[in-house]
Amino acid sequence: MSGKNQETQYKISNIQIKDGLISWENHTVRSSGISQVWLGELTVKPFPAELFLILLFIALAGTHVVCMLIALAASAAVWLLYHRTGGAEKMVHMKLLDGDVISFSTHDEDSIAGFYEAVKGLTEDGTALEILFDENGKAVKSSEEDAAKDTTQAKVKTVNRSAASGPLTQELQVLYENYTKKEDTDNEILAFLEELIGLTESGERSSLTAAYKKFVTLGLISDCNELGLDKIIQEIKASIYQ
Repeated sequence: MSGKNQETQYKISNIQIKDGLISWENHTVRSSGISQVWLGELTVKPFPAELFLILLFIALAGTHVVCMLIALAASAAVWLLYHRTGGAEKMVHMKLLDGDVISFSTHDEDSIAGFYEAVKGLTEDGTALEILFDENGKAVKSSEEDAAKDTTQAKVKTVNRSAASGPLTQELQVLYENYTKKEDTDNEILAFLEELIGLTESGERSSLTAAYKKFVTLGLISDCNELGLDKIIQEIKASIYQ
């Protein structure tokens, strides 16, 4: 973009953050295109001094007191219009790589804080975040919260099932729970372990052999060694290497 850098302002309303994109109205910004994010105050336009001088000149040039009062009242009204709400709003400023600045404002402290943290987290670590801010600037959906609920439900399901399972299934569940606690949880591995637990309980030997080969390919044997899950190791050896 050529010429002078632009600064545009919007309200925090109907904004979606998903797959590294921030979308609102008919605009979209990719997180990789943002160079800086910061909190600030709403930019208040300076009072138009030229307009005040014109009105003051009219008041002084008037021959009647009524004209002077009308002109002074108009000056006061314009002054109030420019200053009545500006200082109360907070803003999140995003500076793009091309130098343009996009700002989002709201009167609600929680909304501004939530939006700032969401954008900041998105630009810092590229988190696979999904948040929707409604027309009032309130966060109404978060993929982090959904993922936490899903993980909790999966753990409950695993624990409930372990009471009636054999030693091999119980060790697989220990391995599964160990992966749910990792910061860099691999959803593909979690899904595979869920499938493997189901196959183990059903006793489908042909499917289990193929699953055990994938188990080795994914490097899960090293985790079994670390956790002392000997039953899994022995079962895989018996199924693949004999």
